[in-house]
Amino acid sequence: MSFTRFQGEEITFVVCTENLPSSLAGYGLPHCCALHAYGDFGDMLFQEIPGNGFSIRYNNYLIRKEVTFSNVPDTPVLELHFSLKNNMHFLMEGIGAVVIHEMQYNLIYLPYLRNTSSFKADTEYCTFNIRFTTEYLHRFSDAFPSLHIFMQQVQAGKAGQLSPWHGYITAEMKGIIDSILHCNYTGEPRTIYIIAKVGELLLLALQRLEHPVGKNPLVLNEEDIEKLLAAKKWLENNMAHPCSLKELANRVGTNDFKLKKGFRQLFGTTVFDYLKEVRLDKALQLLYEMDTSIGDIAKIIGFRNAPNFIVAFKKKFGFPPGALKKKK
Repeated sequence: MSFTRFQGEEITFVVCTENLPSSLAGYGLPHCCALHAYGDFGDMLFQEIPGNGFSIRYNNYLIRKEVTFSNVPDTPVLELHFSLKNNMHFLMEGIGAVVIHEMQYNLIYLPYLRNTSSFKADTEYCTFNIRFTTEYLHRFSDAFPSLHIFMQQVQAGKAGQLSPWHGYITAEMKGIIDSILHCNYTGEPRTIYIIAKVGELLLLALQRLEHPVGKNPLVLNEEDIEKLLAAKKWLENNMAHPCSLKELANRVGTNDFKLKKGFRQLFGTTVFDYLKEVRLDKALQLLYEMDTSIGDIAKIIGFRNAPNFIVAFKKKFGFPPGALKKKK
């Protein structure tokens, strides 16, 4: 993919065949092709995981000053786009202005048309995109009426989005994305694993776009979404010392009803179930990184006692935390 800076700023592209620059070392994926682009605006890292009928693009943007890029794809783009960090602002020829907020996604088709992306200064962005062949997606169209109609538009060469509203990335979907990004298998097992996970993720994404969550969903404006994202981030940063639902609502400037219903609608899980997932994911990380007791780890992540932690950990990961301690 080629980028053209509107205001004449130079961009240098470097194919990373071995090690990434030290400033980007923490963003590298195992067994991936990587392209580093940089200039006065900051750094961009594009990593690709090839597949059969699809390719995965994991993009990180570390932007130092406000910038706008434009590109025209070499081939038509049929892409399931996930915004993982911060809001992505696009101007898509044939569609118009599109904002995909953090933790939102949609399926987009652009046939050789210009796409403009705008980035704010001193901001980091992250996207996870899966580009499909039309043959791959056609296999799913009979099960999803909206996809069937969308694929007819694709065949006609008409730019568009699968859904007029963006879907919200659930905890289950985010878990699949993470498992793809950090897959350490090589060779045929890696290929089989990624094909299976991409199919699973696509089915979940299509199902959620086809059938929006619940009856009488809340109408969430941009301010509501920002408050719910703030609540989610507060839980992540304060997992050991959480507050009540009402206190959390007050912290982010909403009410407990909108927090409770909006959080489930936006993220596909309840506030307290999400808190439990965050704690257990952190526990797994600490078990790999720290040489300390299971009881201490339980306290660090906010569990009242070790037995409850052990039961919850085994239910999520399929093995007790002690199994990791024994491997060390």
